[in-house]
Amino acid sequence: MHIRVVIICLMGFCNGHYVQAQDTSTVLDLPVRYGSSDSLVLDLLRSRAYLYKEAHMEYGSLQLKAHQIEQDWQRREVSATAGSDSSGALIGKPSFQDGDQTFDSERIRYNFITRRASVSKLVTQDGELYMVGRSVRLNNDQSIYMKNTQMTTCSNTDAPHFFLNLSKAHIVPNKRVVSGPAYLVMAGVPLPVGLPFAIIPSLKGQRSGLLPPEYGRSPELGFFLRNLGYYFALSDYLDLTLRGDLYSLGSYRLGPALQYTRRYRYSGRLELSYSNQQRGDARADDRVSNRDFFIRWNHQQDAKAHPLRRFTASVTAGTSTFLANNSFATTQFLQNQLNSSISYNQSFANSPFRLSLAARHNQNTQTKQVNLTLPEGSLSMNRIEPFKRKIQLGDAKWYEKIGLTYQTNFRSTTQAPDSTFFSEALLRNFNGGVQHSLPISSAAVIIARYLQFTPSFTYNERWSMRQLNRVYDDTARIVRADTANGFFRNYDYSFSLSMNTRIYGLIQTKKGRLAALRHVINPRISYLWRPDFSDPNFGFFQRIQSDSLGNTRLYDRFGGFGYGGAGSGRSNAINFSLDNLVEGKWRTKTDTGQVIKKFKIFDSFGLNGTYNLAADSFKLSLIQLSGRTNFTERLSMFFSASLDPYSSDELGRRQNRYRWQDQQGFTRLTSANFTINGSLRNRAQQANRTPSLADRLVATPSADPRELQEREYLMRQAQTQFIDWEIPFQASFNLAVGLQKSAVPTQKDLINAAVDLNGDFNLTEGWKIAWRTGIDLVQKKINPTMINVFRDLHCWEMSFNLVPFGTYRSYTFTLNAKGRTLQSLRLTRRRDWYDLNSF
Repeated sequence: MHIRVVIICLMGFCNGHYVQAQDTSTVLDLPVRYGSSDSLVLDLLRSRAYLYKEAHMEYGSLQLKAHQIEQDWQRREVSATAGSDSSGALIGKPSFQDGDQTFDSERIRYNFITRRASVSKLVTQDGELYMVGRSVRLNNDQSIYMKNTQMTTCSNTDAPHFFLNLSKAHIVPNKRVVSGPAYLVMAGVPLPVGLPFAIIPSLKGQRSGLLPPEYGRSPELGFFLRNLGYYFALSDYLDLTLRGDLYSLGSYRLGPALQYTRRYRYSGRLELSYSNQQRGDARADDRVSNRDFFIRWNHQQDAKAHPLRRFTASVTAGTSTFLANNSFATTQFLQNQLNSSISYNQSFANSPFRLSLAARHNQNTQTKQVNLTLPEGSLSMNRIEPFKRKIQLGDAKWYEKIGLTYQTNFRSTTQAPDSTFFSEALLRNFNGGVQHSLPISSAAVIIARYLQFTPSFTYNERWSMRQLNRVYDDTARIVRADTANGFFRNYDYSFSLSMNTRIYGLIQTKKGRLAALRHVINPRISYLWRPDFSDPNFGFFQRIQSDSLGNTRLYDRFGGFGYGGAGSGRSNAINFSLDNLVEGKWRTKTDTGQVIKKFKIFDSFGLNGTYNLAADSFKLSLIQLSGRTNFTERLSMFFSASLDPYSSDELGRRQNRYRWQDQQGFTRLTSANFTINGSLRNRAQQANRTPSLADRLVATPSADPRELQEREYLMRQAQTQFIDWEIPFQASFNLAVGLQKSAVPTQKDLINAAVDLNGDFNLTEGWKIAWRTGIDLVQKKINPTMINVFRDLHCWEMSFNLVPFGTYRSYTFTLNAKGRTLQSLRLTRRRDWYDLNSF
């Protein structure tokens, strides 16, 4: 006869624990705590206990939750099963946790003595991997043996969109997954894609290992293995990635990348690449051979590293054909400008001085011209008032408001084609100089309450290592120039006095939607005096014979060297400008009453010019007009124009007479520019989806070296980009129109007009199409165009990138699983521009 004790749990719960045992070999070292929300049934003769509804049990670090739990005290075992609701759906599936290891299943049996478990239909997650096993055994070392297992990165474990079906597998948590024969299943359909065995690492943190390649065939380069490499986890602060490409027709590429980071101090990445590309048949005369190199270095100092010093670097340099021959990203091989900058800035505590050092590089991949500035620097001093009293008593005297700043700039520049970049000729072309600038000014003096006067004096001095000495050769009848090396200086100085004020105009209305209009006028007049530094007394210019007729010409001896020379011609000029701001207020009715909102009609609309009293002709300069406004937050406009006040003859030559004197109007339009920018965007929440790897890497910045390395690789090499699926539609345009007006009536005006278009839209849920193109409205030609198609397949993603026409027409199709662990599960079909152009 069985003795059963039924305990009805009051207040919604009941609890208990035991530690007793008859056999000392089976004594538990920790108490077992258990409970449930419905009832606890004790079978004393069979030494069992049954817990029903929201049952739970704890034994050390082990936790078990299920709809029903059965305890066998003699065997020291516990069994957990799920229940079912009125519709037959499973509820309260067993959830097992042992330390960091957590999984769900339909049935679990666990032995406290052996610390082993038998599980039916286990679902566990190891990093990004989800493992679903039909028959599972858990060992006391937390390793797992599984049969008939599905491995996927799809979070929908009940019906995954894809999985690798493993006949058997051994899982060592946070280390590896080792399996026997496996094949791929997509949408429930087994595919003829399999592996005899697999070893999949699931390590946490940095670990060295092989980086799987991309394989395929290029019509021009042959069969290939791309991005084959090895990752070296050198330390917690440093790692090295070695990647390379191999092609069956002889081409190859090597690309080491070094990444470093120190928290709260600095981080950076250095990439080097060398490629040897052989296109075409080796036996043919048209075989093309290209050897290229490329360097990319980015270094950032943390803002908390030092309050007074900062060092940054952004270097992008290489041969002009590297990106076109080796990049698979459309935006890269269409890039025609490479820029680099390395800078160091130092401030001095309790001092007005600041030091800046830099090296700069600019390269045009179309002209293959390289400009290098090395070094470049400046020493600057903030404004000081040397006559100001340390202890201020009463009002400040006028001389106490006099202040000065100081700045020294130095630089050395050179330029050469990239083919001779490392030659001796590059060093001979270096051109350096130093410039000192000392502005002295007084604080604004207010006269008649509304007028502000500001006097200033500026002195500039330039040093150079070269100057030109020119002589006229009577025999050859040419001007010969001789470059003298040494230390040379030139200088200039000027005095200016400016006056400005502000005038307000306001119109207010009591009725209608328009509440007010405000017009702000900012007039400014300044006077500038500067002597003629081409005077022989200064010695900065040469006036020599320039032809056999005895004509003379003025030559600058410092032009093109260092910071150049002082300007020629005396200046006794009046500069004037007039700027306008027009804005208003709308009355808007709401449920709570009336709200006043501001809006701008013109952010700026004005004109400026110069009248030089010392000039012997054409004293009035061109009149410059400009204006800008924002119609809405997404629509803006800018325009500018130049007006000539002087008349011209039938050949377009300017005459020293105003146009109104010859009945030709007041001004003539010489040039004009008009730009309008606009964008549209519609934001709406999309259905939940599994974020792609690119989404996570972009949206979640990290200082982890391995993740940064993957970010750079995916974003640049694999063309993966951040896709904002929450924006169903967005588009932008930029319309630019330029006019160069000819002064000769018989000649045509030069007109440039182009529009750039880009945007994307969600075709349906999970489908997005993006584009970027442009149209030359004058030439009636379409500029380089790119079309991208993206497909979100929950745990997969697909992209198709197309350049449909032009020199660099190409396409890339990629289908890959999301997640870093299975990133090698990828299908890529690519044709580069040289492959398509070979047909």
